[in-house]
Amino acid sequence: MSGIAAPAPRNGITTPLVLVIALADVMRADLPGFASAAAPSEAACGDRRGCVEGVVGDGIAMYRFASLDLARQSVSHGDADVYRSDRLVLELDEGLTADERLLLVQNVEGTWTGSSD
Repeated sequence: MSGIAAPAPRNGITTPLVLVIALADVMRADLPGFASAAAPSEAACGDRRGCVEGVVGDGIAMYRFASLDLARQSVSHGDADVYRSDRLVLELDEGLTADERLLLVQNVEGTWTGSSD
C-alpha cells in the first residue's frame, strides 16, 4: 500500500485513519491493458476535474480522484464504459473481453476497500 495517514490530533480532536491507495497499488503488468502502460501521473488525468493521478493502457484507463464526490461526478458526466470503486474510476474500451473486465474489477475491489458504494 502507498501509505496510511496516522490520526493527527487537531485542537484536541483525533481524526480517523485515512487509507491512501495510489494507482501503482492497483495496476500490475499481468492485468489486461497494463503491460505497456506508463507510470501513473497527474498529466494522464487530462482535464478531469479532481483527478489526482491517472494511467492509460491498452484498452483501459484508470483514474484516482481527490474525493468520492468527484469520482461520482466523473462517472455521471462521462460517456465512456466505466466502473467506479470509491475514488477509483476505470474506463474500459469495448475491445476488452468479459473475462478481462472481470479480472480488472476483481483486482480493484481486492485492493480498495473504501466506502460501501
